Amino acid sequence: MSDLQEWYSPEKVSKHWTKRQVKWVLRNLIDIKLGFWPPDERYKKDGLKTAGRVNTAPKKGYYQAHWENVVAVAAVLEKRLEKAGADGLLAIGFYTAGQSVEDLAGFLRVPEGEIIKRIERGMGFGTNEDEKEKNNEGQGNLGAFCGGE
Repeated sequence: MSDLQEWYSPEKVSKHWTKRQVKWVLRNLIDIKLGFWPPDERYKKDGLKTAGRVNTAPKKGYYQAHWENVVAVAAVLEKRLEKAGADGLLAIGFYTAGQSVEDLAGFLRVPEGEIIKRIERGMGFGTNEDEKEKNNEGQGNLGAFCGGE
């Protein structure tokens, strides 16, 4: 389910929390919550992954399990989306569970356009980029959230 064109390390996501990174993390959320960071698919050779597992071990002197940094990314994102309430849940439903906008609109009995706005709003809580937009009634960018840039 991950995009082959992009890949992010746990450190990069934790530092920036861009819209693209949040969308990528949501698409891989189940594995990340289980402590597995998706390998960089660009490093495949003859059908075998040569990059293997991402080194998520803490720096020398810290006492953590290798998966703690990975699970922490998921926990932070879920906490951010929780602040958005139902809109955060819609973002998880759309990106993680693969529910279509049409299906979500049917479940909630609201127009599809309303679902798109609410997914955008939920995603805004997951990013650092939208801090300025939130202060200015930020509407977000539909293309960035639901299809590309």
